[in-house]
Amino acid sequence: MRFGSDGTRSRLKSKAASTEPVALGGLLNGVLSELGLAEKLRECRALQAWKEAAGPAVAARARPLRIRRGRLELAVPSAVWRTQLSFARVDLIRRVNELAGETVVREIVILNQPLEKGLALGT
Repeated sequence: MRFGSDGTRSRLKSKAASTEPVALGGLLNGVLSELGLAEKLRECRALQAWKEAAGPAVAARARPLRIRRGRLELAVPSAVWRTQLSFARVDLIRRVNELAGETVVREIVILNQPLEKGLALGT
């Protein structure tokens, strides 16, 4: 460690400190934030958590469409499923956020849309 004539650290030390190893996760988070992708990554994590959070029966009938500004949009095949999921909204939000590791979803919007062939029943 070098010190200047006034007893303070010299610039050489401060430059050396900037070359110390940095955790890759922290570096990636910084890059993603700078590129405006950090929020999209959080949304993707929450979407990936949907199947486990919802459970197999619900996940087979409710397809996540997107998350935008904290709003998870789900497609369900009928009004019956829409009603059933509306009662489970709070619990689903909690479980998705727990599995995502942070609060990403603040609201769920349930839309009546026929499920595309191949997506129903998890096939």
